[in-house]
Amino acid sequence: MRFLANAATLLGADPAPYEAAETARVEELIRAGTVEQCYVTADHNGAYFVFNAPDLEAAAALMSTLPMAQAGLLEFTFVELVG
Repeated sequence: MRFLANAATLLGADPAPYEAAETARVEELIRAGTVEQCYVTADHNGAYFVFNAPDLEAAAALMSTLPMAQAGLLEFTFVELVG
């Protein structure tokens, strides 16, 4: 299954201490071919990811490996894509 995930930074959260680790993890996922695309929003309050996962549970597990997710700073919305 192909997914689009919106990772929105929670209101009031300070992502600055996690930015380097977050960028490194995203680059690692892209190099591994796990994440196909990643786009940061213009206001820098979130990002969109396109990736493949067997199911929604696996998609959520993948996104939970992001340092900002582990710190409780992100809220995710998942959309299954076709085509």
